[in-house]
Amino acid sequence: MYVSKETNLPFATAYPNVYVPGICTIFPPAMPSDRVDLRLCHLKDRKAFEKGERVLICKGNIALVDLPGALFLATSTKPELLIHGLIKLPHDIDARGVVLLIAYINKMVSWRHNDLRMRHHEMEIYDMLSITAAAALLGMEQYTAHIYRKCEAVLHNDLPSYDDIDAVTYFAREHPRMLYILASNNLAKKMRENQIPDVEDFTAYLSYNHILNEQIQMAHTRHADYVSRSQKREQEEQDRIQRANKTREYHERAKASAIARAQQREQWEQGREEREQEQAKRAKEREQHKKDKAEEDKKYWAKKKEEATVDEKSVLEKVKLAVDKRKFTLRERAHWRKTRDTKLPKGC
Repeated sequence: MYVSKETNLPFATAYPNVYVPGICTIFPPAMPSDRVDLRLCHLKDRKAFEKGERVLICKGNIALVDLPGALFLATSTKPELLIHGLIKLPHDIDARGVVLLIAYINKMVSWRHNDLRMRHHEMEIYDMLSITAAAALLGMEQYTAHIYRKCEAVLHNDLPSYDDIDAVTYFAREHPRMLYILASNNLAKKMRENQIPDVEDFTAYLSYNHILNEQIQMAHTRHADYVSRSQKREQEEQDRIQRANKTREYHERAKASAIARAQQREQWEQGREEREQEQAKRAKEREQHKKDKAEEDKKYWAKKKEEATVDEKSVLEKVKLAVDKRKFTLRERAHWRKTRDTKLPKGC
């Protein structure tokens, strides 16, 4: 029997015609990965999946639990697991998680609660890991994602008990991330910070739990490498800062030197202008002095010429006089000697 697209069932948005639990033994094809979360559906629509042929989930050849086939197909992203009414899981899985998960799926479709999530507040770490591992195998991770996040938060922050550590180690294959968080982000960090309360007991425990001990040693190695790289980066940063400071100091000195040279050039230019002005002033003074001297020389020689003319006229007049009346002045005597280069006349 099939239903039309107008139905409120979650399958209707994926397929035009979808199998409804009943007498038919043929199941519909694989659902897309973005299937509807049954927890968001109305109670009436959810209860429709309680009916129909039930399928058996086995651990190897050991039967564990059953649920309606349509309910499995509505909640799982791995419909290919269902073959001829059986879902065979590996023989080495933890059966407790499968039983708890399927028990929740069977009950959830008929719950009248507002919150249809699987309860985990009083759940042990072992059960959390077992349930989430079973959900990963059955393709039902969306119904246990909150449990996975809760488990991850507990293992990341809290100091775990030895039972919790054993549980994480036991599920190391299914949950390698949980082992990494426990070893690297929790225990190894607390060991480095001396926050392990019973160091001797814990050391003895690590000698027994080789898987955890190996992960912790790897975490210590990674942390040592990180510290080494951080120190190297810090040293490189300090070297870079020192180089930057030296470069800045060099540029500051060069700038100061350039400013000093510019000031010196400015002062020299100012001095040059002053010197040029002083030289021009001195040249002008020399020129003026030369002119003044030439004028003085001109006046001097004009005076000398005038005196020579007067003296020449005087000596000529006196030479004509009687001997006893020829009395030359000193200047006339000098003029006579200069112009005639002979002895003075008698009586002069």
